Amino acid sequence: MKGTYLLEFSLGAPLSFTLRSSRRVCLSPGVYFYAGSAFGGGGIYARLSRHLRKDKKKHWHLDFVTTSELFTPLSVIVVPELPVECSLASTVSRFSVPVPGFGASDCRCSSHLFLAGEPEAVKEAVLKTFPGAKILKISQLKGLADEF
Repeated sequence: MKGTYLLEFSLGAPLSFTLRSSRRVCLSPGVYFYAGSAFGGGGIYARLSRHLRKDKKKHWHLDFVTTSELFTPLSVIVVPELPVECSLASTVSRFSVPVPGFGASDCRCSSHLFLAGEPEAVKEAVLKTFPGAKILKISQLKGLADEF
């Protein structure tokens, strides 16, 4: 299945790293949401599987987070078949603090990564705004490989 997703994860301690562009990023501990899309081969399942692997080449901004031992994936909200990555980021931004420029190098959004003060409010708003969206626990992804 192709579509858009919102990855929810936590960081248990501060995380600092330098992107390939030499820009330094410092993230506070807390719960984050990352808006992404997967319309290429393998779709959402393949993209999320890649995000969750520790051993990989750091290509996307998010790879610098997901390869950290501080990264703990929590859930994913999937919006099947719709290219709504920027709309999803906009919805999340109403309830969260953006990490400027993160994951948004190919669009006009301020960010696609957000620190959420109230994660449940974010999820509720996303489900209300995007009918057909569904929340999956990370443990459910393996069992749904055929669907994705």
